[in-house]
Amino acid sequence: MVKFKLSLLLAVIAALTVILAGLTSGARFSTILLRTLAGGLVSLVCVYLILLFAESREWLGLDTNPELQAVEDTTATDEEAAASGTDAQAAADAGQDMSEPEAAEAPAEGFQPMQAASLEHMEVPSKT
Repeated sequence: MVKFKLSLLLAVIAALTVILAGLTSGARFSTILLRTLAGGLVSLVCVYLILLFAESREWLGLDTNPELQAVEDTTATDEEAAASGTDAQAAADAGQDMSEPEAAEAPAEGFQPMQAASLEHMEVPSKT
């Protein structure tokens, strides 16, 4: 959608340029209208195709959301690590059952839920 909006914006700029050039040269209004339509459509198609080509080569990422891209990258990394089979191999060697959840084996020490008593409360400065 961004590619089309950008192409449309540049087509409008091209059409306004054609109108301005036609009015300053003293051309007939029908000639200006036809040249404006042709110039606008040609610039719309050209810009859209250039943006489509640039995005297919991954030179641009106009329609991608950076936050979603980061999540997809971390998910892909996690899937690659799981696909390597090192966890399954280690569990098979130790004789453990992989159906047990990993959370039951070792509690996460780094994560502690926030509690109201442990939060530092800020004081409003006095107006003196």
